[in-house]
Amino acid sequence: MRRLAAATAIACLALICVPAAAGAAKPAITIKDAARYEPGGKGGSMSFVVRLSAPSARTVKVDWATDDGTATMAEDYTALSGTLVFRPGVTRRTISVPINEDGVDEDDETLTIDLTNPRRATIADGQAVGTIWDADPPPSISLGSTSALEGDAGTTPVTVHVTLSHPSALTVTATVTSTGVEATKDVDFISSSDGTVTFVPGDTDEILDFTINGDTDVEPDESWDIVLSDIVNASSGSDTGFGLIVNDD
Repeated sequence: MRRLAAATAIACLALICVPAAAGAAKPAITIKDAARYEPGGKGGSMSFVVRLSAPSARTVKVDWATDDGTATMAEDYTALSGTLVFRPGVTRRTISVPINEDGVDEDDETLTIDLTNPRRATIADGQAVGTIWDADPPPSISLGSTSALEGDAGTTPVTVHVTLSHPSALTVTATVTSTGVEATKDVDFISSSDGTVTFVPGDTDEILDFTINGDTDVEPDESWDIVLSDIVNASSGSDTGFGLIVNDD
């Protein structure tokens, strides 16, 4: 009888011990934010570090997937997903996401990685933000010039091109100011483009409009200056130009 009681006590102790082990705290999973510059045509990847709060005696798994922030999959990075595996005793794993070079000046962009469906662990921080720092130079802005015969009467429209050296993902603006030199503004010529010239993303060519007033005066050729200032999201390639009225009397 005593042997049976002892065996029963041991069995009870065993039953008590099992739930205690099963109820032990699970390790917590966290993922850290990351950042890097665009790879500059050489290829590259952004690495996200995923950690367990403590080693586990059993294999831990968690699913993960990338998603767009302000960055766009395929264009700015390669969309990926998978399952991260922590073998017993391992507390650190890395997820690498390929980053693409687009050659366009733009704002810094972001993507995210989300952790879901943990096994034998909990998720303490399940989302990381990856920032792609732009490494492309801004375009340069250049102003052209124009000339035309004066004419004896009426008006002659002329144009001047303002160009960017390459497209930008940002809006580019500049202030246009025209000033008479030998020509008198609003008498010999009229500017319809003083103010702000704007390049929307992808645009590389804008046109400034001017009008020459004809007369029969015998006089030298006359000119006016055109200047760009307050340039935003571009560098200055050539910020001055001119208009020339060629006398034909």
